[in-house]
Amino acid sequence: MNALEPAAWFAGSVLSFFIFVWMAMRLIRWAKRGSKGASLLGWSMGLPAARANPMPPPQQRIEEATREVQGRKSSDTADPDK
Repeated sequence: MNALEPAAWFAGSVLSFFIFVWMAMRLIRWAKRGSKGASLLGWSMGLPAARANPMPPPQQRIEEATREVQGRKSSDTADPDK
């Protein structure tokens, strides 16, 4: 075992860490830029999760919120000021 081997492993791991952080920062900047590639990548990452937890259409969410508000207003414990 060479005396410099632990130092080389340490230097290599530190360099690898900094390269990883640099690449992550570049990818975040690329994704924030809003390019077609970034939006396609985000969309493709969401595809597998769409089957597990499908999002209702916006109109359905609005109707549910409206029904909830109407239910609160018509309840006996509703505040008369609201």
